[in-house]
Amino acid sequence: MARATIADYAPQLYGDLASHQELASAPITAAGLTGYAVRWHVVPSTGTQGYILLVALPSAGGGFSILVGSVDDDPSAPQPAVLEQIVAGIRVAAPANGV
Repeated sequence: MARATIADYAPQLYGDLASHQELASAPITAAGLTGYAVRWHVVPSTGTQGYILLVALPSAGGGFSILVGSVDDDPSAPQPAVLEQIVAGIRVAAPANGV
């Protein structure tokens, strides 16, 4: 799911792509669930290059929840590793009123 979906999200984030390179793909854990993550480095036809991390996590009912993050490939932007740090910090929220 993650590999199939990242191709749809990349142009939404960076426009028409001149090229991309898959840098990593592996299982990942977020909110106690094991999903799959794919990281691309993208080169748009125009504009700034960047990194995309897409995580597909199983959800109730047999579907998937998709998490997508990106950072530009620019010295003033956050480092790409911040995307994994964000995913690692995702927790399941407690229901309101303890219900």
